[in-house]
Amino acid sequence: MKYLGLIELTTGRVTISDPCYEPGIWCAKSISVMPGSYLCFAEERNGRIESIQIRHAGHTEIEPATSIGAVAVDSGQCGFFDEAFYNKNQGGEFDNLNSFYGKACHITLSDEQAGIIDGKGFVSSSGWGDGMYQVFVGECNFLEHEDQITSVMLVFL
Repeated sequence: MKYLGLIELTTGRVTISDPCYEPGIWCAKSISVMPGSYLCFAEERNGRIESIQIRHAGHTEIEPATSIGAVAVDSGQCGFFDEAFYNKNQGGEFDNLNSFYGKACHITLSDEQAGIIDGKGFVSSSGWGDGMYQVFVGECNFLEHEDQITSVMLVFL
């Protein structure tokens, strides 16, 4: 797995979505997570992104092993975004690098195929393109943080 950077999920909610979708759409997910800094990773296979993952910086050992369903992809990309950031910045055009959507497209069309948006989102190309992709979570079992999600993974291949 390749480390690609750090994002801040300060609201305690993460939107898992194709960046082309408007907030609240049925085919995306919004889940509660432990607020804080999250390390971002991408796994590549045969030149495609196989999966992406975020892990709370204080609980990197928690494996995302529980399926919570799938999200849809219609623009060949998907990611994890702080919910308030996603709701405020969503939209824009493909070729406008000042817009949320333009930044996402620029990242996913780069050689890396994945990266950080404004320190609040982690986006990736979706391996095989459009389709439905499984989301897995891991929950912390320490008493003071019990049952809080501290890792999330999106599997493309």
